[in-house]
Amino acid sequence: MDRPLPKTVILEQVRKKRLQWIIGFGVALAVIFVVTRSLSPSVERVKVRTAQVEVGEVEAVLTASGTVVPEYEQVITSPIETRVLKVLKHAGDTIPAQESILILDNSIALASFEKRQDQVALKVNVIEQSKAELSGRVAKLKAQFISLRGCARSIQATWRQELRPFKLCATSNFATTTSQILMS
Repeated sequence: MDRPLPKTVILEQVRKKRLQWIIGFGVALAVIFVVTRSLSPSVERVKVRTAQVEVGEVEAVLTASGTVVPEYEQVITSPIETRVLKVLKHAGDTIPAQESILILDNSIALASFEKRQDQVALKVNVIEQSKAELSGRVAKLKAQFISLRGCARSIQATWRQELRPFKLCATSNFATTTSQILMS
């Protein structure tokens, strides 16, 4: 059976809860005080001018002197050996996607490409020639194989014909000797 808690224990628990609430409220007030102090404006209110906005065209013109510098520049490298023939766009120009910037002399690259194509064609011819030689060798070896197989069969047939009389003699001798053994 459960017994009721003594009054002193209950009062101690209530005191602890109140103390926790008071400490939490104090910490929250301290945080709010610190945040409001640290978030003070860096410009004085007197120095800020405000006005109402009106809808309409802008009638202001701004003139200035100086040098316009691009925000970033990018170096473009060519994947082939070439030289620049003509510059189509300059620094600061707006360039849409897929628009040419330079005209390059690609005669060196084309000559190199044609040289490589000639080398590839030469290699293809060497491969085709090797294939033809190998096909000829295979056909020649097949013909030799067929010829040798025919010779082997001929020799085998001749050997069987020559061996046939010996087989007949051997079986008849065997039969006579076995019948003589059985009769005795």
